[in-house]
Amino acid sequence: MASLRMTGLLVTRPHMAKQAARGLHRHFSHGPIRLPAWQLHAVYWSVGLLLVTGLAWLGVHWFAPASIDGLPAPSPTKLWAMRLHAACALASLLAIGSLLPVHIRTAWHRRKNRWSGSVNLLVFSVLLLTGYALWYASEGAFKDWAVWLHWGLGLALPVVLVAHVVLGHLSRNLRLIEVKKQL
Repeated sequence: MASLRMTGLLVTRPHMAKQAARGLHRHFSHGPIRLPAWQLHAVYWSVGLLLVTGLAWLGVHWFAPASIDGLPAPSPTKLWAMRLHAACALASLLAIGSLLPVHIRTAWHRRKNRWSGSVNLLVFSVLLLTGYALWYASEGAFKDWAVWLHWGLGLALPVVLVAHVVLGHLSRNLRLIEVKKQL
């Protein structure tokens, strides 16, 4: 590993040493883009639990026996699935919020994965707003629209998140190959 002491910072990544020596890496002090293990686990577990509890609620909603009037019968299982889903949503808000000060800020300044990161933030934001609407909006067209949007984006969220992670790994590997060629 290349090591270079610059203005009190110890640069230990080979692809950053050359940039730091030239003074081109002005946003180095924000921190690394790669997530520490605790953040990675927090995001993956909260999104995974959101998906599982959302699917559980959908399963109870669609496959629960109907009452005499044709409407879904009240079910304590459905209520608990929704409560667990809301608790997981709060945990995911904490996990995603913890990404803002370092991961998102640094990646934005370094112009890394802006498009896929923005799509992830947009999906999370719309899920947050539609989830709020499902709980507090009155019955009608807006709530019906929010239901379908929430379900669709909820099912798409893992795909969007995995795409962001894969694109990040690919761009990092391509940068490392370019730096090795330059050295």
